[in-house]
Amino acid sequence: MWEKISGVPKPGQPGTSRLTSTNGLSSLAAMSTIRDVVRDLAEREGVDAVVVLGPDGIPIDSSTSGSVEAEDFAAMVPRAVSAIGDLGAAAGRVAFSTGVAEYDDGLLILTRLTPRALMAISVRHGVNIGPLLHELRRDHPAMAALF
Repeated sequence: MWEKISGVPKPGQPGTSRLTSTNGLSSLAAMSTIRDVVRDLAEREGVDAVVVLGPDGIPIDSSTSGSVEAEDFAAMVPRAVSAIGDLGAAAGRVAFSTGVAEYDDGLLILTRLTPRALMAISVRHGVNIGPLLHELRRDHPAMAALF
């Protein structure tokens, strides 16, 4: 469930409002830099890694924990996105935007932010990714505008 909240303006400043979730997660659209977005996503329960990268597989920004190495993880993403794009084309789909791969011990979410920026998120098994997928879709234009 989502609700609109309004900020209390300081004297002489206009009021502010933004969309936010009622479950306490902030809107990704409210972030001012891609680093803020990466940090917000990485702080969520069950997220092991968030990597924003270029189409060449070189990380732009990242936050990882455990055994995930940002450079190794990022290097694999462009090939995976290319293969998923080819699979989609064979099925008559136009362009890849977001995909989820499920493994025995977790999930990977791949998102194309712009033609020159991708995001990969690693999530542990058992985490409900529904709200995260909703936010990624809803806030995609705002995140893309950060590039």
